[in-house]
Parts: sequence; structure tokens; C-alpha cells
Amino acid sequence: MAVDANVLIFERLREEQVRGQPVRTALRNAYQRAFSAIFDANITTLITCLILGWVGTQEVRGFAITLGFGVMFSMFTALVVSRWVFQVLLDRRIITKSVFMLQIIGVPKVNWMSKRHFFWLLSAAMVGMGIASLVWQGRDMLGIEFSSGTQAVIIFRDDAVIDGQLPDADLVRAKFLGQAAAMQETGHPKYAKLADTARVEARIDHNKVERFLSVYDMGEAGGAGKGDGKVTQAEWKHQGRNAEFLRLLDANGDNAMEAAELRNLPELSYQVTTTETNVPLIRNVARDAFGKGLNRRTSCSFELARSTAVGELDLEVNEEGYAKVEPNEKSPFAEVMENYAGGVVFVFRNVSPAITVSEFQGRIRDIQNQPDFANKTLNPTEVVGLRPAKGRYSAFAVFVRSAQTEVLARAAATESLAEESLELISGALEREQAMVATNFDAAIAGKAAQTAIMAILLSWIAIVVYLWVRFGSIRWGLAAVVCLIHDVIIVVGLLAASGWLSKTAFGRALGIGSFKIDLAMVAAVLTVIGYSVNDTIVVFDRIRENRGKLATVSVHALNASINQTLSRTMLTSTTTLLVVVIMYVIGGEAIRPFSFALLAGILFGTYSSVAIASPLLMGFRRAMVARTTGAAAEKGD
Repeated sequence: MAVDANVLIFERLREEQVRGQPVRTALRNAYQRAFSAIFDANITTLITCLILGWVGTQEVRGFAITLGFGVMFSMFTALVVSRWVFQVLLDRRIITKSVFMLQIIGVPKVNWMSKRHFFWLLSAAMVGMGIASLVWQGRDMLGIEFSSGTQAVIIFRDDAVIDGQLPDADLVRAKFLGQAAAMQETGHPKYAKLADTARVEARIDHNKVERFLSVYDMGEAGGAGKGDGKVTQAEWKHQGRNAEFLRLLDANGDNAMEAAELRNLPELSYQVTTTETNVPLIRNVARDAFGKGLNRRTSCSFELARSTAVGELDLEVNEEGYAKVEPNEKSPFAEVMENYAGGVVFVFRNVSPAITVSEFQGRIRDIQNQPDFANKTLNPTEVVGLRPAKGRYSAFAVFVRSAQTEVLARAAATESLAEESLELISGALEREQAMVATNFDAAIAGKAAQTAIMAILLSWIAIVVYLWVRFGSIRWGLAAVVCLIHDVIIVVGLLAASGWLSKTAFGRALGIGSFKIDLAMVAAVLTVIGYSVNDTIVVFDRIRENRGKLATVSVHALNASINQTLSRTMLTSTTTLLVVVIMYVIGGEAIRPFSFALLAGILFGTYSSVAIASPLLMGFRRAMVARTTGAAAEKGD
């Protein structure tokens, strides 16, 4: 869309040079005559952005803000910056004569209006196919945000290796979706919805290096951290971790995971969002896809020490189950108590089954990544084993201090820290497995759908009003909106048709999946609307110019305007299609549905601005019955 303003200016420059204008005059006229088309096209998009930002969901509002800034900056660069560059080139006499511009299309002499009935039949067939596909798919084509479904978080082991690779979003997504599809194809149709609708995304942990070092940079004997900021092979082996993981992360081959290498630590948590509501199906696919790489754990029973002295620490816990940490040089854990002074400590006894210190620390870290604890403060925590049990421990002390050092002295802050930390640590021991799944409500999804539809409808009304004011007749606005409705129905219909196309050899060869309407698709449809209205207004602006002071639009003016703007239309469409085709082919599975919608929208948006919107400017009745061939057409006009 941003390149379109430049194309409009350059096409006008080409026309001025063909008329024999000097280069300075040609440039001045090109910018002047392209301005109205650029202004109207971008203002209608800005109006749409304002409406979407007003009534849209958070995601749609973010899209509107981004698009709005893009429109303003692209207008500025096209109308001001590029003009300034030309002026500098002229003043320094780098440009002294007409600018050479290769012309491929030229100005054809096609009688587009005589072919309008054929175009309308084609459009009617495409719209009918779109509506039929929507009816056939029904609610099955609604994506995650517009339907009831499930969110599940899958957590991998710290040393997980998948098919000889470290986990990443693309690998986890491919393995999960591939396993769901394989289970569907081997006689389990109940996995079809999961395979079609699952969206897998990494959950970014900005503190993963700190967490990793807090567990594994502990010295070969498992004591307090060495503080050297790396994990050696000996430390890794002492914790019983997978040697293959260290080898894959150890880029320089020095048998240690150093600071630079730890920046490449894989994410351990991945969120699966799907319209499938059967949680056991999701668990089955995750289990079969990732096997031992998953962080599957059993629940641990325990007793929390309350109102008792703890000899191992030389302190006494209160009836709420915690003690405030004070420095104590006589304690065996004097160094830890010094580091956590002002914080709190809990004592857990009779932990069954017994676990290692690193496993307990890992459980705490993992539960902080769960959805129900994601908003909790990341407070420094250290686990100390108190009662050995065959290489493991059945009793632990867990030290916690606030990440906000200025609140350590406040009693109320200590109570709050203790309450929040106890909930998290208890959950780390009690929670049976690392995958947590929650269902989300269809009512909320329905409200999101209504909001998105309302935003689109209001933007159409605003476009009608603006074009009515700018062009002097409501016919211009209605023609543009009919064109937009035509484009949206065809694009959404093709998305619905992808459900059966994906099952054909043709669809598989083109990489077409069973695409769903989710928030990404709403963004794609909004982009199509913006692109289509830009294209339509460029043609309308030339029609207005060629019409002059006449009250009505003649067939001759319509044909001439379409032919004169055809070079610009093809240039803009081709450059945009090149980008979107590259996105579709090599952009990955995550953005393929978005790219598919844009491809369809660009093709049919370009077609509709010529074949659908322009004839409607004649008036519906006249457009249906008027003859537009030969001399009779000119006479009738």
C-alpha cells in the first residue's frame, strides 16, 4: 500500500513527459495531479483506522494503530521526502532532462464497459461459491478467538532434545500438528478438529538464563552457586542432565554453557490454543509427539512446618508456616540466610516421593510459567535440602526474598510475600503434570466476533459518507462499498473453501490448509479492505478528472479512466503480489493463512475496482441496460 503513492506520482510524471513538458514542470504537475488520489485513498484508510481503534478489540485496535501510523508516514515520505529528493537532484543539475521510464503496458483502448455483464456473472458465481462454502463450513471455520476451545501449556524438560534438535517454535509446532494429523489419518477422526485448528506458540521467558543458572550453576557438590555465570559439563552431569543438550548448545566446544551460548537457551513452555475442548486428546498428542522430552511429574505430598522450631536452621516458624530470615552466623546455612535476609523461609517435611534439590527448584521455575501464575512477581528463590533420602531429600527449606528491595522492611510486605510464595511453592509440589489446560467460553468469543463485525460495518458507512462529500454524490461511496463487500465475501468464501481444497492433491501442492477465521484473518480482511478502497479511489479520481464539469459519468470517461490507470494498477498489484507470494511460500506455516487471504484480496480487489465499482457509477438501471459498443454507445452517452 505504501508503494502505491509513489507509483501514482511516477505514472503522472510519465504522462506529463509524454506531453512534452520540461522536467521541472512535469514533476510539479505530477505531484499536483496525483495528490487528490493519494489524499482520498489514504484518508479513507485513516477513517477506517479511527473506527477500528474506537470499537475494536485490543488486537484489532493494535492493528488499526499500526496501519494508521503506516498510512501517515507513507504519505509524508511520498509527498514530501521524495519531492525533496527530486528538487535536490534538479538543483544540482543531476537531472537536466526527462527521466527515462520503461513502459510495458502503455494506455490500451479496451472497452471495459461492454464486458461488464460478463464480469458481473463471474463475480456472482464467485460470491455464490463463497456463500455456499461459508454455509457448508458453518461454525467449523471459526478460529480460536471466535469459538469455544482450550488453551494448554506444554512444558519441556530443561534438557529436552527433539529429533536431535533443541526445541523451538517451528519444530514444536510441526511435531504437534504432524502427530495430530497422523493420529487422525490412522482411524481416529476425533483428532480432526485438533489437527485443523491448533495454534502452537512459544511462551517467551525473559528470565530463562537467570532461572537456568540458579538451578545448575551450583558447583559440582551441589552447594551454593559459584557465581561464574556458566554451567560446566561436570555441573551438568552432576545434576543427571542430558549430555546431548549440552553438546548442541556448546557452540565453541569447550564443554561448558557460557553466557553467550546461554542466550540461545530454548524456550521450555509452548501454548497450544485450539477449538477442540477435549483436553485428553491434547494430552495424548503431546505425549506421543514429544515423549520423554516433556516435563511430566507426579504429585508430591508434604507437611508444612508450623509453630515449631527448626533445628537445622536454628530458627522458629510461626503458625502461618514461615519465618522471617535474619542473618545467623551459627547456622549451617549462614551464607544463604545472609543472602535472603529480610525475606521469608518455609520448611516442608515428609515430602513423598522424595525429590532432588534441582527438581524442586525446577518445579518452582516451571510453575511460574503456568498461566495461573504468569502475573506473579519473579522473586529470588533458593531451595535447600534438609533430610537426605537415598540421594534425594524428604525435607526442604525454601528461601524467598522480594525482588523489590525497598519493601523488605515492611511487615505487611513480608506477609504478602509469604502468602504469595507459599501458594506458588505448594503448587509446584502438588501439581501432577506440567501441562495445564483451561477451557475458554464461547460467549466471550461471540462478543469478539460481534465487535469485529461492527467495526467493519461502521468503517464502510464512514467510507460512503466521505466519498459522498468528496465526489458530490452518494453513488461513489455506495459503488466503493459494494466493491468492498464483494471482495470480503469472496476472500472469506475462499477461506471456507480451503477446508475441502486442503484435502485435494491440487490444494496440497499449493500448500493450502484448512484455514480458519481468527484474529489474524480479521487483520487480513481489514488489509484487503484498505488495499481495495485505495485501488478503487485511484480509478474514481481519474474518472472525476475526465468527467470534468459534467453532471453524469459517460461510458467513454469510464473506459478512458480505467485504461489510463491500468499501468499504475498493474504495477502496484504486481509489486504487492511479489511480496505476498514470497510470504506465502517461505514465510512458514504460522503466517500462511494470512498470506493466503492477502493473495486472494489483492487479486480480487484489483479486479473489482475495474469490473465492479466503475460500472456502478453509471447508475444501476443504466448500467444494466445501456449498450456500450460502437457508435451507438457514444451517441447514447
